[in-house]
Amino acid sequence: MGDKAFAGAELVFDATNTVGLEFANKYVRKTGNTSAPMYCAIDDPSAFAREAGCELVEVRPFHTAARRTLKGKLGLYTRIAMAVTDRTGRAFILHLRL
Repeated sequence: MGDKAFAGAELVFDATNTVGLEFANKYVRKTGNTSAPMYCAIDDPSAFAREAGCELVEVRPFHTAARRTLKGKLGLYTRIAMAVTDRTGRAFILHLRL
């Protein structure tokens, strides 16, 4: 298998930036789960795609669709936290083409 084994394949995954990673790990520790820290963050999706030799197809805020779908069913704190996360780019959906 060479470099062309997955040519044209697409990869879609969620990611967080460094600030989001700190918040997520703080929350995980607060729940008492000390065995599940996260270690990876992407601060610049464009640079990440270039470094990985991929084409950046799309970067989408993580919570936008969920906020629309769950409108009226979320508490105030959750709605604010999700909106802040989306507006600051702390969590996002990354779509790459290999």
